[in-house]
Amino acid sequence: MKLVKHSVIFAIFPVLVIFLLSVGPRIEGIIHPVVLPAEITRIEADRETWSFVWGRSERIRNCSFVRLEWRLGGERYYSVADVEFAEGTRVRGAGDFSFGPWHVQLSPIQLLERSYVIVYHRCHWLWVTETRFYDARR
Repeated sequence: MKLVKHSVIFAIFPVLVIFLLSVGPRIEGIIHPVVLPAEITRIEADRETWSFVWGRSERIRNCSFVRLEWRLGGERYYSVADVEFAEGTRVRGAGDFSFGPWHVQLSPIQLLERSYVIVYHRCHWLWVTETRFYDARR
């Protein structure tokens, strides 16, 4: 009986760890986000499929920036747009901040109607935290 109990624990533990590592980054970003949702303050079209974007947000946790994905589409099916940080590299501390221009490979209509941004930060050693930074659909 004792052997069966230990076998069940050893079988369940890896499944639990894999589950937590797969959903943990998103759950943490919802419960304890790194940044608050951004407000887009200005968009300028550049060519047919590119735009310059400016905005503002607030950083509420001091975590290391990893990357940003500007997505077009839905939660399950999306494309990741290219983003160039035309403002140059910046290290931001906690508090309110403005950003831009960011050169995004989406039209202004795509940006305002069908896009969202996920930003990734390293806050601890377990995983990279995923925070929804902007969502045109909400």
